[in-house]
Amino acid sequence: TETLDGESTSKVAERLSITQSALSDSISDLEQQVGVALFHRRKARGVVLTGAGEAILSHARELLRQSEIFEFETARISQRAHGELRLGCYNLLVHSLMPMVYQAVDRHLPTLGIDLWEDHLANLQSRIRDSRLEAAFVYGVGFPEDFEYWPMGEIEPFIVLAADHPLAQMERVDLNALADEPFLMMDVSPSALNTESIFAEIGLKPKVDIRTRNLELIRSLVAARRGYSLLMLSAHQRTTSIEGKPIAVLPLANKVTVQSYGLMYLKQHRDTGKIALFRDMLGLHVVDALREQQQAFIDAF
Repeated sequence: TETLDGESTSKVAERLSITQSALSDSISDLEQQVGVALFHRRKARGVVLTGAGEAILSHARELLRQSEIFEFETARISQRAHGELRLGCYNLLVHSLMPMVYQAVDRHLPTLGIDLWEDHLANLQSRIRDSRLEAAFVYGVGFPEDFEYWPMGEIEPFIVLAADHPLAQMERVDLNALADEPFLMMDVSPSALNTESIFAEIGLKPKVDIRTRNLELIRSLVAARRGYSLLMLSAHQRTTSIEGKPIAVLPLANKVTVQSYGLMYLKQHRDTGKIALFRDMLGLHVVDALREQQQAFIDAF
């Protein structure tokens, strides 16, 4: 869906690949049909919704959602999703994504089984190309041209410190304040690259002391004050080490580019029944719930 609120008709028309006059005519026709003005026109400042426009937009979005649910349910009833979906998941996303995905599949696609494979990005791409996997949940980086990426949400980077670290009581932590301390690198593709790009964006380079592919080891080392780490929200919603020792998980004070996560598959398979139906199910029953879960974690700070 597209809305004009606060934008010029020319920009929205360009985004919709239609002419500005065609968009203006469509708006006028709609206003005549409903009998009220939907937009305030402001010369050189775009248009904004009227009160009636906001109310109708809310109903229109609900109708669109119900239409999408209807399409999904009719496709599901036609039994296009039998058998197993060979699904991959990036190691650091599996704990935060898969429980909710399994619940949604059990409820909304009960005839579809999930054959799960956990791995890092390069291996997941290789297995999809070899037809050992059909799709995979990954971070939104590093896709060859023959892959399509369907974004589902964003991932917030957080600082992980020992609970008794001098900065552990801060509301937010500036990476500059930790620049001279030993850094514990999660050395799995593409996490290491993401971490280095965040530091580079701030103009820093981490003093990497230990590299590991084991998330639990990083938590344990942080709890033992061996160093600090930078992890994505989805990778560490627990605030203790595996031994039960507390760790501090704090938002960054620095402004950095936020990473996305989503579903990856070959472009040639985007419209196949199983993948299309699974993707639609995620959009209707998983994406919003995941965002609410992540926002609740962020709001806790």
